Amino acid sequence: MSIPLNADVGDVIDDLFNRAKELERKAKTAEENLGQLRARIEELRVEGERIEESIRRVRYA
Repeated sequence: MSIPLNADVGDVIDDLFNRAKELERKAKTAEENLGQLRARIEELRVEGERIEESIRRVRYA
């Protein structure tokens, strides 16, 4: 972000504060999405293990 030399200090502070709030919101959303992805990865891992086990049972039955 560039700051013009003739900018009002209050406006610059407001802009920076608003940008920081926006970035915090995006970071929170990203963390929530990451948590959902991690949960999905775990679900798929467990499902994969179940499939492997059922294949082993069929193969050695």
